[in-house]
Amino acid sequence: MISWLTWFSMGIVFLFTIWIIQHYASKSTSIFVYIFVFLGYFLAFVLVVLLPYDIYLSIEDNLPNIKDLRFVLSIIWRVIYWTVFVLCWVILPIIQEYEMAGDFIWSSRLKSALFRHLRGFLITGVIGIACLGYLFYKGKLTIINTPVFLVVLSNCWGLLLIIVLLGYGIIEIPRQFWKAGNNSTRLCDLYIKTSFMSEDMVETKFALDEIVKLVNAASFLLPKNSELQENMNFILSLVPIEMIEHQRAMQTQLSKDAANQLGKITLERLVSLHKDLKDTLSEYQRSKYRWDSLIEKAIDLEDIITASDSPFKRIVYSFKESKSGCLARLREINEWYWLTRIKPCLFRTLGLLFIIMSILVILGEATLFLEFPIGVFPLMFRESYGDYGTQFLCMIPLSYIILCTFFGIFNLKLSGWYGLYPNNHTDPSNLVWSAFFMARLSAPLCYNFFLFIKVKNTVYSEEMEIIDLVPVVGGSFATFFPLLLVIFALLNIFHAYGRFMSAIGMTKLSFSDKYTSDKIGDGKLIVQRARTEREKKLAAYDRRGTIEMGKTGNQDVRSEFQFKRSII
Repeated sequence: MISWLTWFSMGIVFLFTIWIIQHYASKSTSIFVYIFVFLGYFLAFVLVVLLPYDIYLSIEDNLPNIKDLRFVLSIIWRVIYWTVFVLCWVILPIIQEYEMAGDFIWSSRLKSALFRHLRGFLITGVIGIACLGYLFYKGKLTIINTPVFLVVLSNCWGLLLIIVLLGYGIIEIPRQFWKAGNNSTRLCDLYIKTSFMSEDMVETKFALDEIVKLVNAASFLLPKNSELQENMNFILSLVPIEMIEHQRAMQTQLSKDAANQLGKITLERLVSLHKDLKDTLSEYQRSKYRWDSLIEKAIDLEDIITASDSPFKRIVYSFKESKSGCLARLREINEWYWLTRIKPCLFRTLGLLFIIMSILVILGEATLFLEFPIGVFPLMFRESYGDYGTQFLCMIPLSYIILCTFFGIFNLKLSGWYGLYPNNHTDPSNLVWSAFFMARLSAPLCYNFFLFIKVKNTVYSEEMEIIDLVPVVGGSFATFFPLLLVIFALLNIFHAYGRFMSAIGMTKLSFSDKYTSDKIGDGKLIVQRARTEREKKLAAYDRRGTIEMGKTGNQDVRSEFQFKRSII
């Protein structure tokens, strides 16, 4: 039987998956999306959770029932692998297309989703069929082992994503922790992000205004007795009231330019308009949320830096209530020591530790083609340390590689296409995208990790030996391609990754974080303006509260305005 530690890890993964979905999924997410996204996340994690136990069985060959255990594990590997394969290449992409479709009834949305997915398959299928024909001609493949080709393609694509994400994570995680160890450096970083986010939000707001202008014009031009009026009303219900009122005040419904862009108002035109509105409105709402979050963090960090030399050992926040209660003063002192003294030292220490881990990961990935082990991690698995000892040791490098890879996923922000946003700001289509993105990474990540620690004869690696049947993109690709990790790491060190990906036409794999020191001043001015606006609102609330208390003498009004002050 599988050890209790593996079952315990699966239980932790189960709860963690539930938390991720609840934390990121928007309130509008339907139940069937929740179910399939959960399956995508959970099964992808389970594949990784099984790694330590598989490694233990490959090292410890003296167990009396070793053959039975390996047989059971091989069945589990196959079932989960092919389930994840179908999820990430067929089911989840169709669900994502369904959520992105602009059709007004579910059957039309499903037809659109199937058509778009099949069209994508046909484009890539032409290349795949040509490769299959060549391999059949050379005798490398037969009808029976044709699924091998699908495994190889999936592994190649997943490995490409892993190296790109890993090349970002192994640099950015130590960098982020090192920055967090200096509040002034971290504040400058927030200024830069705020400046870029402001530019993105302005661009998205402009695009949304243009679409709302078309929606407003369409509602004016469409006859009231049209059979499409119900669909038009549904589109209007999605537009924020203040935006549609602004367009009507500007009389954009009379614009000839808008009428020319719309053309004849048909069902297909409304479907397209509905889809564009959904995508752009979601992107604007996410941009605004991220901007508000950055502003709040920057203002709080400014208050922390101001209080760092306070003789009273107290942080006075501009827009948060002071602590109250019998232990308020003790909590204030503990908070001051933690944010100004302990946390910076702790994060700098963790930053140094992660730098060492990153160097070891790069060293291991760049030497996969060598038979003998180089680096600390491969040497750790020359012998068995028992069931639990071996699995715990395995979790050290595995956890860091997973952290770096998935850190890249959660920081991969593609405007209008993909992004994960916390506090329930991730719409269903992006949530599904993240699920099949992660599912596509799990199996190649497992195979890469076995090569990384140079443990042979594992159950999973034996199952994956079939990829050696395919030349060029088979086992040799998995061994030599990770050498590119060195290049990606260097590009991220010198902040040249984005320019490089744009040059080779792969902007879809760009990350959200940008670094330009020239933007520090712009970001600081933006934060100062936001602070001033909040102070004006706060002053207005205070004046209103004083007037109301003067009129009514009701002390509850003061509590109400104190509450409003805390949430501005």
